[in-house]
Amino acid sequence: MPGARLTPRDREHIGTGLAAGLGYAEIARRLGRPTSTISREVARNGGRSAYRAADAQRATRRRARRSAAGEPEPSAPPDDGEVRRYAERFARSMTATGMARMPARVLAFLLVTESGSLTARQLGERLSASPAAISKAVRYLETFSLVRRDRIPGNRRETYRFAGDWSAVFARREALFAPWENEAREGVRIVGADTSAGARLAEMSHFFQLVRGTIRRVRRHRVRRSSPAPGR
Repeated sequence: MPGARLTPRDREHIGTGLAAGLGYAEIARRLGRPTSTISREVARNGGRSAYRAADAQRATRRRARRSAAGEPEPSAPPDDGEVRRYAERFARSMTATGMARMPARVLAFLLVTESGSLTARQLGERLSASPAAISKAVRYLETFSLVRRDRIPGNRRETYRFAGDWSAVFARREALFAPWENEAREGVRIVGADTSAGARLAEMSHFFQLVRGTIRRVRRHRVRRSSPAPGR
């Protein structure tokens, strides 16, 4: 039994166990399977919160057909627990650079989710946070164009989705940096380029000129890459 393939009934038991909040080890014990078998099965089929027995069974059939046809099988996604630990570590890195803790955690978990989107309830479950805390974090991220809200068709609930355009995010910063560059340049004229103050302001103006130029180049590159090739 431990070495046999999972059956549709096994997958139903896994889905039921996950819905009941059971750990992988307990589900494995009830099925007489190794814990690693359960964790891999769940990880490769959407993770703990998205696992569905019927979807997992269909995915298994598709993989079997690809294998029979000699097609390479896509690599299995990492363990759900490993992804969570990585997201929390990533969030701590963002917090260390000045981002508030909850927005950093929301952004990190959206980035590592396959679809790039989660409902408020799903985020609350992953982060052990209240709906109010999630909503506040999303509002913060919306101001930087990092997250957008999508309405689920036929449902009052919203999903929060990573906006996915870093160049657009930093293009907004480019416009904000322009006054810094211009005022610093004006300051050089007023205090004199041969003074210590003038040297500091000149260095500041030059720095923001470089930053803005880099952002503009990245933005142009993204636009060219997304544009259809001539003749298509």
